[in-house]
Amino acid sequence: PSSTNPNSSKWSNWSGSNLDSTDNLSSFKAYDPWVANNAKDIEDTIAERAEKLQNDNPLPWLMNKEFMLKLTQYHVLFKVLPRFMGGKLHNHSVLTACPDPFCGDNGPAPNGCVMVFCTSNGAGATLQHYHIPASDLSPASPQKKNQQCLILDGDAHSQILTITKCNMKKNSIEIAMTTRTSFTMWFNQICLVEERR
Repeated sequence: PSSTNPNSSKWSNWSGSNLDSTDNLSSFKAYDPWVANNAKDIEDTIAERAEKLQNDNPLPWLMNKEFMLKLTQYHVLFKVLPRFMGGKLHNHSVLTACPDPFCGDNGPAPNGCVMVFCTSNGAGATLQHYHIPASDLSPASPQKKNQQCLILDGDAHSQILTITKCNMKKNSIEIAMTTRTSFTMWFNQICLVEERR
């Protein structure tokens, strides 16, 4: 039978002096979304969250570390699908927050969501911030030449390049690598980006 005598317990011999003075939490780095310590901390945090979300997301390239680290200096442009907020943002292009598309003025985005912003339709055109599920976003299509795009597929994947021709009827673009070398891509192989200002 076990004894209930506290003097027989191993725990009764414990005291604060039993702590190892080398144990400390000073090396523990907690992420505070409101404080950006340096660019490396931001990149590490983005990469960690992207890896966790990559398998569950309809925009897997957005969660890919290879692409994510490029997006610390670029906003990704998306179209919002009609099912979000009853179609309120259906005709809007939205941009991801920079440097972290998962955290912005409204704090960290819920799991599976992306932090985006757009201008309102009303007078004054104020910025509106939203956390939108990735399943309600699709890459925005280019409208003209000289726009920048992130290449999602092919030999140039993960590069940010400038569109030299845009064919709206064929849903294709042309990108010149040099004055003599160019290649054609479909809209579903790219996503528009804008450089962070």
